[in-house]
Amino acid sequence: MAEKTDKSQLPETLITSDLIRSSDKALAFLSNTILAHDFREQHNDIAYYFKAPLAFIDADLKEDALQALVHARTFTKHGLTESNCRDPVYRTEYPAYCQAWLATAASELGLLDEASSELQHVDKYVDTIQRAATVRQPFVANGSADTNMTDIFATAVVANVYHHCGDMSKTKALAHKIIECVRKQPQSDSKFFLRMSGTGELITDIAEDLADRGFYVIDSERPDQLYFMLGFPLIILARLFKLTGDEEYLNGARLLLAFLKLCDRECIVMSTDIEKIKSEMKNEKLHYLHSSIWAHKVARGLALLASAKSCPDSVREDCMRMATTIGRHFMARQLPNGCFSVDGSELATMRNVDQTSELACWLRGIGTDLAEAAHHHLQSCGMSTDVTPP
Repeated sequence: MAEKTDKSQLPETLITSDLIRSSDKALAFLSNTILAHDFREQHNDIAYYFKAPLAFIDADLKEDALQALVHARTFTKHGLTESNCRDPVYRTEYPAYCQAWLATAASELGLLDEASSELQHVDKYVDTIQRAATVRQPFVANGSADTNMTDIFATAVVANVYHHCGDMSKTKALAHKIIECVRKQPQSDSKFFLRMSGTGELITDIAEDLADRGFYVIDSERPDQLYFMLGFPLIILARLFKLTGDEEYLNGARLLLAFLKLCDRECIVMSTDIEKIKSEMKNEKLHYLHSSIWAHKVARGLALLASAKSCPDSVREDCMRMATTIGRHFMARQLPNGCFSVDGSELATMRNVDQTSELACWLRGIGTDLAEAAHHHLQSCGMSTDVTPP
């Protein structure tokens, strides 16, 4: 009989319950804020609300999820404007993003009419020729290469909606575009280019002083990069690999992992906020990726990939290590009331509430997936364990 292994040999398993408790605290905070009438009366912006339904769904709090969804959809009913969606990223850069979250939540609740209504808006941003999602404006048939600009993040967001709505054919078509984008990256380059022209070519000529340069490229040699741009693509490829066992998705995910490991270098310049986190993390070395407030989707993708039964051991170990470290850094940002401080304040600001909803989703998923990954890891080592998949 295989000898039972001390769980302390797998540090990743020790934080799984901590991650889920952190998610529970965040949900308690959300219940006391975004579900409260007084809060809603004073906060008229969709950014406070649109991610919360999925956070409640993941915790099986369906009544709260429905209440949150009904309120969030009041913003999309007549379209998002500067008055009800002040964040230009949600309103103009990725104008299908809020509806994508709401369509997913409605589908998960079995509200097919509501899901279809939000999905109709999302569908407008799908380039049916390139099998990718456009940014800034809907797809224009016979439009120019500049008109129908797409990117890997928007494509993954839409693929995620299609997956939750049960359309695997469209999900896989968009996933293949993600893989194509990953494979087109310049060899031995410190940069990952995120956007493609309407003809499917990578956009690599990017001015250094471009105001929104972060949406075009991630530089592994610089801090404060928008790592979430690769997080959603990793989630999609990891999920499809776990569901199908198709190594095409694994190989694409491994290429993303290889680049993300390049980003996980030690910080050289630290902000005041990072210094605070460093103190809370007992002065361990910090890195561009795992101490970034933009790494949550990356951690979710890493944990999901690690949880696949057929994930290679070396990949699983890297993913568990990185997801665990990122998760710990986010938990250090949680305030006593359950809100996450991502903007350095201890207030229920739009950014903090928005990210608290998202982190409630991701941390619960990371915890669940790390437990499953630990189970598979110990099995592959020929050991028995009481770490069982949830």
